Amino acid sequence: MAKAKNSTKAPPARIKTADDALFKLHDNFCKAYAAMLWLRGGSSVPVKNATKEEKALERKWTRAVDIATEKARAVVGAPAHTLEGMLTKIHVAGFTFDDFKRGSFSMPYHGLICANGKPQQWEPTEVFEPKDETKLIISLRADLQRFAGRRV
Repeated sequence: MAKAKNSTKAPPARIKTADDALFKLHDNFCKAYAAMLWLRGGSSVPVKNATKEEKALERKWTRAVDIATEKARAVVGAPAHTLEGMLTKIHVAGFTFDDFKRGSFSMPYHGLICANGKPQQWEPTEVFEPKDETKLIISLRADLQRFAGRRV
């Protein structure tokens, strides 16, 4: 009779990449961003006659936004060694921009083609003309996506 294989075998080792540190910072940002979204009600606290609970929620919301912004800046400030790392940084930078289209920023960044046929990315607002700095970032993102083979 054949002996059953032992199922206590350790899982295969995780593949190391040049951007592991950057991706770890990205994961930290994702957690902070999710915490901020969970407290989204704090962003709609009335200015006048707010209750004690509403004021507390608004303070938590403000702290969560500050933490997510700090984590996003850590991602943007970290070195990237691959195209994927560079595109990750550009995507996370969209969180800190004032002139991106509402609802177009999404987390976590997976870098794949979405259901609409476009790469996952935030878009500039249609209401105001994007600043030159934002236009530069969008242009560089398009160049990197083309190098990565994601654009036609």
